[in-house]
Amino acid sequence: MYKKLDLCPSCKSSTFNNYLIAKDHLVTDESFAIVQCQQCQLLFTNPQPDDSRLAHYYASDQYISHNSKKISFSDLVYRIVRRITLHQKISFIKKYRSSGTLLDYGAGTGAFLQTALQSFDALGIEPSTHAIKQAPLSVQTNLLEHIDSLVSGKTFDVITLWHVLEHLPDLHNTFSKIKNRLSKKGYLFIAIPNPDSWDSQHYGSKWAGYDVPRHLCHFNQKAMSAFLKPYGLRILETKPMKFDAYYVSMLSEQHLSNPYSFIKGLYMGYRSNRSAYISGQYSSLLYVIGT
Repeated sequence: MYKKLDLCPSCKSSTFNNYLIAKDHLVTDESFAIVQCQQCQLLFTNPQPDDSRLAHYYASDQYISHNSKKISFSDLVYRIVRRITLHQKISFIKKYRSSGTLLDYGAGTGAFLQTALQSFDALGIEPSTHAIKQAPLSVQTNLLEHIDSLVSGKTFDVITLWHVLEHLPDLHNTFSKIKNRLSKKGYLFIAIPNPDSWDSQHYGSKWAGYDVPRHLCHFNQKAMSAFLKPYGLRILETKPMKFDAYYVSMLSEQHLSNPYSFIKGLYMGYRSNRSAYISGQYSSLLYVIGT
């Protein structure tokens, strides 16, 4: 049911330290240990649920990326902000490629894919059949369950992973398959929570960005660079995902059982972004990656 890792999922070092204990606030209320690799600084959940149990931790109507029908106030706010950020993401991408082929890995219910199809010849990979069924009918035909289902040899000018890398249970094996689908002059866009952010330091084990055990790995900027190096990839640019600070702070306040989590979350998100304006350590970071 659980597996203990003897090696870092990224650099394969066997030396790591205890970092903190975090709780699954979404499904089970279980506690999970997070450790830090001494060599590459990756944080990772250890032990982790094995593959047969991992899906159990996504079995919640509150898991927004797989749910398009929630109607609470915070979810309505989430969807309004999501419309804005979807267009921001396309703008980020168009700085590097204005057209061509695009693969969205971990497409969820297809919100980004639907937007990307307006400018790109786009496909999505989403392993959850439940999520695919909730996607708009107009994009369901562009969604596949497995990357191996793609036509052999097909590559993409742009590959996106929006808060997906931290979920991958077989990190290098899956990323190798993704990288092999990137064209020679293509770009990867990877957005992930930043464990070095102000809100992470403030909330500690209650930080919603840890989201154990669904988030298996937690990359700071050094860990991301170290992870990419064996693939001949490097970070070309790092961009802030400023809205994430507010959303993550609101969820973190809910973990603290704050009845005014929405208001307090807005304030703490503002403080996080204000701190990051100087430090560069935003709550979530978008890495633009190339060769």
